[in-house]
Amino acid sequence: MQTRYQVAIALVVILAATVWAISGTAQGDPYREVHQVLDDPDRFGANIVSVPGVVVANTTEVIGDVIHFTLADQSGDPAHENKTIEVTYTGVLPDGFGPKKVVASGVLVQNVDGWVLQATDIKVGCSSKY
Repeated sequence: MQTRYQVAIALVVILAATVWAISGTAQGDPYREVHQVLDDPDRFGANIVSVPGVVVANTTEVIGDVIHFTLADQSGDPAHENKTIEVTYTGVLPDGFGPKKVVASGVLVQNVDGWVLQATDIKVGCSSKY
C-alpha cells in the first residue's frame, strides 16, 4: 500500500515539473530577440532576459556612471529590421564593445520614452555565438 503512495507522489512531482517547464517559467531559452521583447514586454515582468542584437553605431553615450546605447534586432527578418531597444548599463564595458553583435542581459522597465533594458551584464564575442 505504501508503494502506491510513493508512485503516486512521484507521478505528481513529474507532472508538476512538466507543466512548469512547458508554461515558460523555466529558463529553457533565455534569449529573446529585440522584436520578441518589444512585442510582449509585460510577459517578462521582473525576470532577467538576455537580448542579442547589434549595437547601433553612434548611439553609445555615457551620462554620469550610466552607459546608454541602442540595440537593434538581429533576427534577419525584414519585418523587424527597424526594431530597436534602448539599453542602460552601469559598469565597465567589455573589451571589444562597439557597433557589433552583443548580448545584453537584464530587466525591462518602462519609462516615458518606452521600454528600456536595464542591463546587468553585457557580453561581446564571436558573432557566430549569437
